[in-house]
Amino acid sequence: MGNFYDQWLGFWETTQAEQKKARKVIHEEDLEWIETPQDYRIALLCAPETGFRTWGSESMVAEIPAGCHTGKHVHGEEGIFIVEGKGFSLVRLAGEQGPGRRYNWSKGSTVWIPFGAEHQHYNTGQATARYFSLMALHLEK
Repeated sequence: MGNFYDQWLGFWETTQAEQKKARKVIHEEDLEWIETPQDYRIALLCAPETGFRTWGSESMVAEIPAGCHTGKHVHGEEGIFIVEGKGFSLVRLAGEQGPGRRYNWSKGSTVWIPFGAEHQHYNTGQATARYFSLMALHLEK
């Protein structure tokens, strides 16, 4: 392939071949749980780092023990679906003052974090809160 256009046309075939070889399923016992300054416990689900061929999105599962909270942090946009537990998130948009807006959540809730918003999640329940998170770090990069 000699020119950029021919290379671009080849992208489709390359990504189709990558997709055929990519992982299609992951089980909880295969997850690599880690602790971060923002998260008590988090694991990647579907992402290039876990062998899935995605086009820029990543999914994770995270937990917050009862009475605990995540660290304040900022990153790209994020969608969070609460699987278990109850609590609230403080979300402060860029340029806003104060602690941020409070959004209460419980099992079945979805929370949307805008791009660049500082946020922190609090578990106010008696059990560990668990949530799925969807981001697009690879696209945002």
